[in-house]
Amino acid sequence: VCPSPRRPAPRVEAVLKVPGDTVAPAAGLTVKAELLNRADLDLDAFLAAKTRYDEVFDFDAIVGPLVLRSRRDGDAFRPLGAGGRKKVGDFLTDLKAPVGERERALIIAAGEEPVWVVGYRIDDRVRITEETRRVVRLSVEEERKT
Repeated sequence: VCPSPRRPAPRVEAVLKVPGDTVAPAAGLTVKAELLNRADLDLDAFLAAKTRYDEVFDFDAIVGPLVLRSRRDGDAFRPLGAGGRKKVGDFLTDLKAPVGERERALIIAAGEEPVWVVGYRIDDRVRITEETRRVVRLSVEEERKT
């Protein structure tokens, strides 16, 4: 779910409807957002069935509106399990993501702060914990051609 590597990366910015579906025509994507009570989420089943384009977050740990946007120079986050802050570009380079994917990487941000490098990793600060009460589940899908 990454724009074509042969074309220049489109500039993407769309405030997400939570709950609801948000269409991002520039990226050819739809983001589906669902708000759940933590008690209604079987996390083990979700983790077993999810793709790299499905994630869950602690909704109450998110500050500001959720936005699907293009990666920006200087974007940094705390990758889950990495133990510190890292620039998104360095994170993708360390994962050996192809250059085209790094340039076209999409971010879900809370306000200005990246909380998910779509298809790769969420920010540790929005992970599901024992204290989580409300969960937002996001799924990023390619738009269907009609």
